[in-house]
Amino acid sequence: MSEPHEPAPYDIEPTIVRPDLPGEVIVRASHHEAEAALAADLLLHAHNCVRAFGDFHLCLSGDASIEPVLLRLLTDPAHRELPWRRTHLWLFAERLGGSAERELIHETVAIHADLPGEQMHAIDTTPGAGASRYEDELRETLAWREKGHDRFDFALLAPASAPDDWASADEGEALVCAYSDRIACTRRLINASRFISVYAVGAHAQPGIGQTVGRTHPLSSLDPVGGVLRWYLDEEACPQA
Repeated sequence: MSEPHEPAPYDIEPTIVRPDLPGEVIVRASHHEAEAALAADLLLHAHNCVRAFGDFHLCLSGDASIEPVLLRLLTDPAHRELPWRRTHLWLFAERLGGSAERELIHETVAIHADLPGEQMHAIDTTPGAGASRYEDELRETLAWREKGHDRFDFALLAPASAPDDWASADEGEALVCAYSDRIACTRRLINASRFISVYAVGAHAQPGIGQTVGRTHPLSSLDPVGGVLRWYLDEEACPQA
């Protein structure tokens, strides 16, 4: 009688470990499925906010990794009903002296969606008071909302877009700050959002997820106040046991 076959190490399928991240963690088999889950939640939240408040305030990372999500919202019949005419787009961060984040959002969304130009809010990173100007614009625009609802409705972040010193900087009561290499919305502002989403897919995202689990990544400081924090990952982004 033959001995039962013992699988060689390379025959054993890796076990996907759901990362111990703050908030809720959604893991899908592929990046397409993670994308679809995020787009569905964003679309639902946008329509709910427009019904409740008349508009929708969406804060976006300008990192290239979120471009597929934005393209899905613009082209996929199941997700392209986002109320762009009622949407205000805000940037989470912009590198000092640069415009890459702004250009990605503008080229992907602003010129393809039915979005009024005055509802695309860009960060001015030229030397001077860019952070305070952006904060003034935020306060003025959100002031039309009833107190308590004057916050972002949805923040879509990517791990690579957070400044390295985002978790350690002394921000005080500011909503926007100049960090080491970029101007960005502060922890106070992002944590006050109704819904915070973080999109991280692919093997290249795995180190950042590991750092967040170990509480050494800037996004480890996400801690929503009266809102939802949800991570959208595919299996490749998760640690393997």
